Amino acid sequence: MKTALFGNDPNWGRILCAAGYSGVGFDPVRVDLTLCGVPLVRRGEPLPFEAAAVSGAMKAPEIAVLVDLCQGNCGATVWTCDLSYDYVRINAEYTT
Repeated sequence: MKTALFGNDPNWGRILCAAGYSGVGFDPVRVDLTLCGVPLVRRGEPLPFEAAAVSGAMKAPEIAVLVDLCQGNCGATVWTCDLSYDYVRINAEYTT
């Protein structure tokens, strides 16, 4: 998913796949997904959206990804960093 974010790719399937790999149990037909304020999935169904516009919005320094499992009132906030070329290069230049 981080590579899709780095590549400004509004691929909602990658995001929902990452949610599935998280280990949290949920019903995929209830999930809502919003990326950069644009609804991409509602109740498990993809919505029409302007991919170029969302891709452009993903160039911002911070990208909001909201995955609503529609299973109650709990929530969590997760912060991550980019997976840029420099990040990969720096981490490939040393061994531990």
